[in-house]
Amino acid sequence: MLKRNVYVLSIRDSTEGVLRVDLKDILHALRSYIGRWTWCVRGLDAAGEDLGEFCDLTEKAPVWLSSQELLALSQRIEQTIEGAFLAFPERLSEVDLDESELELGRFPESRSELVIVAVDSSCFDVYTKDLDCADVIRQSFKDVRSHDPQLVFGS
Repeated sequence: MLKRNVYVLSIRDSTEGVLRVDLKDILHALRSYIGRWTWCVRGLDAAGEDLGEFCDLTEKAPVWLSSQELLALSQRIEQTIEGAFLAFPERLSEVDLDESELELGRFPESRSELVIVAVDSSCFDVYTKDLDCADVIRQSFKDVRSHDPQLVFGS
């Protein structure tokens, strides 16, 4: 059984089968929250302006960005294909974290407060421990599906 509230949402807004949402749209929706986080980027595969080297870096090791840096990066992305963006409280440093806290399956127990996952250019999954953030996502996009966190993360 999960020890704390976790909300799992999938954003699937599309037009004629093409996803109309990207990372920058989600960050824009969460704009009143993102200043409190520092971000760990893992496994990014994206099309856009000069992203190849950065994507390669995120395949080899987690890359840490401030919210401002992530916002700037999101503006250069034309399409996010895959990737995980883990939001941790800004006061935490990567050296304060156990490596297991960077695993998506450990989200409920980790100190990460929110995760955005790009899934094969078909949707974005958002995991959050904050009901207000979950509500913002539900209100900001047209096709948002809620999932049972027990089914996603197990007991």
